[in-house]
Amino acid sequence: MSIGDGIAFLALIIAFVSLYRTRKQTELENQMNVAISKLNELQLKALEREEDAKQSADIGAYFYLDGSGNYRLSVVNMGQASATNVGFKMKCKGQDTMPFPNGELASKFPKSKLKPGDQVYLLTDIHLGMPSEFIATSSWQNPSGELKTKKFEVSLPE
Repeated sequence: MSIGDGIAFLALIIAFVSLYRTRKQTELENQMNVAISKLNELQLKALEREEDAKQSADIGAYFYLDGSGNYRLSVVNMGQASATNVGFKMKCKGQDTMPFPNGELASKFPKSKLKPGDQVYLLTDIHLGMPSEFIATSSWQNPSGELKTKKFEVSLPE
């Protein structure tokens, strides 16, 4: 083997090492491109959800104690858009009883419109022996015409 053959062999080894490193670098770049694509997709979905939230109502409820030590319930629009045709139901968890005096719920709901931050206050009929957790269901129509229903738990404050 001559010196020229040794140099050619060394050049061949360097070329293979360079080819291997280039292939590895290309694989890493492809993986990065896939990850960036997925990240962009997730960011787009998050922006869409955020935009939807700006155009949606969110009807929730919470108990509070009034000045005379009685529990009251506030049904509130926590969303950023007005809700129309708002309905609300609640019963004790594990029972079919409602925590309201006769006619209280029917006199306030359905509500034609609840703007963001608006509340509807309800008298309650909570007594000893009654569970402290309740199942509530709210329903409403968003400005887009979409009908929404939300089922959630509400607990008495401690």
